[in-house]
Amino acid sequence: MPQPRPTVQVATPASSQSMNTNHSRPDTSYPDSKRARTDNAPSYSQMPAPPSMSPVRPPAVPPPPVVNTNVPVPVPVPVPVPPPQTENDTETMSTTLSEADFAKSLTDPNIALYIKVPDDPTFASWNFGGQNISITVDVMTKVKALKKQIQSQLGGMPLNKMQLKNPSIGFLKDGLSLAYLNIGPNNNSLDLLPKVRGGGRK
Repeated sequence: MPQPRPTVQVATPASSQSMNTNHSRPDTSYPDSKRARTDNAPSYSQMPAPPSMSPVRPPAVPPPPVVNTNVPVPVPVPVPVPPPQTENDTETMSTTLSEADFAKSLTDPNIALYIKVPDDPTFASWNFGGQNISITVDVMTKVKALKKQIQSQLGGMPLNKMQLKNPSIGFLKDGLSLAYLNIGPNNNSLDLLPKVRGGGRK
């Protein structure tokens, strides 16, 4: 008949018993490192405000220059225009003073003229004997009117055959006045020349 097995009792360590019997909750009284960092961080109300930034202004643009509209505009001085000519006279040189200014510059409007007649027997019918014709006329007298006044002394010489020449001005145009040509007491010598074509008399 078999023998019964002896009962074996295994001794349990005390530490194991204490671990099995002690089911209390762990102690949480020690500080949490993560929570400590969060608790020590400053709140938004305690954070310093960012420095205020002034608005950036664009560079100042200088104002446009002020234009003075009250500047007087120079008025052009009218230039005297000689009257139209009916015949082709030789070109006359320009004078210095205007017709009105020259007339005002004279103390006496009547001027004495000395006209030299050539000595040419070819034009004996026109009294071309080398004489001088003296005549006093108004300074506003036109050249054509002057020719009419000396026509009788030249044997009725046609006006369109007469040419009057001044040494400093040149040939005188019929439609211009003596004042326009600045012919006066200091410039009163004229030469009479016949107007011929092809070297012959007409």
